[in-house]
Amino acid sequence: MFVKPQYIFAMMLYVAIKNQVSWIAILLLILYWLWIEKGKSILIILSFILLFFFTTLIENQPIPSNQYTCANIVKIYSKGMEIEINHQRFSSFDFAPGFNDAKVCAMMNFKESHHYERSFIDPLKRYQHSNNIKGTVSLSNAEFIKHSWISGIRQSLSQWIFPNKENDQFWMIHHSGLWLTSFISMLTSLLHLKFKQNQVHLIIHVLIVFFSLIIWDIRTVRLLVQSSLRLLKIPYQVSSYIALIVVLIMFPFSVTSLAFLFPWIFLMIRAIRLDNIKKWIVLYSLQQWIFASFSPLFLIMYGLLGQIIWTLHLLNRFFNVSFIISYLNELLIYIDRTLKIVGGLSSGTLFAILFLLSINPSNKMHKNLSLGLILVLIIQPTQWISQIHFVNIGQGHATLIKHANKSILIDTGKSSHYSYLKHTLNAHRIHKLDALLITHDDEDHSGSVLHLIEDGFISSIWPHKASWESQSFIIQSLLQESYENSNEDSAIYFLQLHNFSLLITGDAYQLQEKKLIDMYHDLRTDVLLVGHHGSKTSTHPDFIAHVQPTLSIISAQQSIYGHPHSETLRTLQKHQSTIAELEKHGDISIYILPWFKVVLSSAGGFAIMR
Repeated sequence: MFVKPQYIFAMMLYVAIKNQVSWIAILLLILYWLWIEKGKSILIILSFILLFFFTTLIENQPIPSNQYTCANIVKIYSKGMEIEINHQRFSSFDFAPGFNDAKVCAMMNFKESHHYERSFIDPLKRYQHSNNIKGTVSLSNAEFIKHSWISGIRQSLSQWIFPNKENDQFWMIHHSGLWLTSFISMLTSLLHLKFKQNQVHLIIHVLIVFFSLIIWDIRTVRLLVQSSLRLLKIPYQVSSYIALIVVLIMFPFSVTSLAFLFPWIFLMIRAIRLDNIKKWIVLYSLQQWIFASFSPLFLIMYGLLGQIIWTLHLLNRFFNVSFIISYLNELLIYIDRTLKIVGGLSSGTLFAILFLLSINPSNKMHKNLSLGLILVLIIQPTQWISQIHFVNIGQGHATLIKHANKSILIDTGKSSHYSYLKHTLNAHRIHKLDALLITHDDEDHSGSVLHLIEDGFISSIWPHKASWESQSFIIQSLLQESYENSNEDSAIYFLQLHNFSLLITGDAYQLQEKKLIDMYHDLRTDVLLVGHHGSKTSTHPDFIAHVQPTLSIISAQQSIYGHPHSETLRTLQKHQSTIAELEKHGDISIYILPWFKVVLSSAGGFAIMR
């Protein structure tokens, strides 16, 4: 068989690297594989390493920092837009005049950013991205070009056939390609009642060509290649595999998209002939990774849901069945809440599980060892360790504290980023928060409060500037004075947990920092959440010298207000405090162990604090 486990393993190696999984984990898994295979698969692995370098070369083609060019407008927001040039996407916060423009031609100033997408304005980007955002772009002398009548028809048909709604299940069905494949599956079954198999394949191929003319993306290209190879009598698994490689070469960023990952994982299940237990482990892990939760019903109904939603959508174009769609949506939400088991998997954990399953060793010891490691990865024993999580939610702040079965959230970030905050809470197996502390009422610190109440995470907010305590630790509010200015009136929280201390000053100014110096002569902290997102209005040199933070964390989105300011960075560097910006490093987690602290970032960073 062409698609052997060795090829699947090598493909996983490639995809894991592109998904920024830890190089240490990848190296360990390669060594484990070579130990089992005794080096027999080295040529296969090398072939996919060549694929890795080839696609890396394509996606890293240098773009001049300043050039006049035209770009397709993918999406327009109230404060910016997303544009596409040569299958690479960029975000821009420049003003966009209207929704009817198809292209923008301008002198563009490009700025590379490999971590920008985590704090993107669209909250749905919290999932594996449909397209990877390459960076930001500034426009000058922009000229917006209207749709031609042909592109206008294509856009209308695209919106008619490929709707995109901000609903978890609908979003996944749409972006994974299940929307298209469900319809094609239904149509194929109906056509088989009347036509011969060769005729059915030809009709389906013509339909896929039509879809490709309307919208040329990962989903349609994959189906087009697969359908073309099927007409040439190429076996299904081989054509599926070739289609994925073609997609990777044409759309290098597709490696992080659901449209690539879904068919690839299901191809893996078929290729290595997983037994039922391992198949359920893969599907369970996949759902935990995407939604940070697990719903048994949705796991077995995704294909059926795709067909039902497609049919209802199509009917709604001719008859008003919106009330049925609305009822179905409410029913799905109710079922999801009733059956949902919260708890997520990181990209690294998911790919480690896929690696171990793809190895499929014949030796009984290796089988038991692999399954044992898989169970450890799914259970995640680190959940019982005291931990602090600084959530990367752009220009805002949210810090999650977990200790001794207690979960406390300090600030919530903007309402537009609630989806990612909810995803984070689910990932850490939190059904209900024991306390919610808000530093002050600004939207970037308290914007998601109502959402948290609606989803049952909290019933009330802790009083402003109130301390929180349990038998094992205390979060103390340090400054009780009131101020008229919202930023100055920020609650300042100090956490002491075993041998670890954390200071959060909200958006308090240097005046409040000086008062802390006068009031608390021995105030020291291991970690400081830098005040006011790294603005120069906070972080007075005397204050940093006084609290002496080992690690200073900055939660900001530079493209909005230019935070952190250079003055703040110089002050922290002068006092030898290690700086970690969430925009660059992603979520930062600190695990508190008796003798040391482990610091991890979602971008793959690792450090030890004494």
